[in-house]
Amino acid sequence: MAHKAQNILLILLITLSVFHLLILLRIVPYQKVWGGKLKSEKQMYFFEGASIVISCLLALFVFFEKENLLPDIVKKSTNAVYWLMAVVFAASAFGNIRSAVRVEKILFAPVAAVLCFLCVLIAVSSRL
Repeated sequence: MAHKAQNILLILLITLSVFHLLILLRIVPYQKVWGGKLKSEKQMYFFEGASIVISCLLALFVFFEKENLLPDIVKKSTNAVYWLMAVVFAASAFGNIRSAVRVEKILFAPVAAVLCFLCVLIAVSSRL
């Protein structure tokens, strides 16, 4: 079960990275993300750049953990990382629900909720 959840999590994280890249490239207007609160291109570059880096790092973590390629010292903290990711995605889902931007409420709140659920599922199944 955890293996399938990791595969889905990877696909979603990579898809989110591509979406954030489309915003950076100005294909998707930055006014339609972050609750419509970004006021300048400088803010957009900072937030979207950080989002891409974080999404890619999380995807790499999931991939390395799934393929059993993490160093032993890191393996001990994988459960904590999944729980931390679950909290971040839960906060994201809540923020998206409260967003003034309709697409965030309709599309990204459920995506963030699924990401949260997958992280919880992986964290719980790793203890079994």
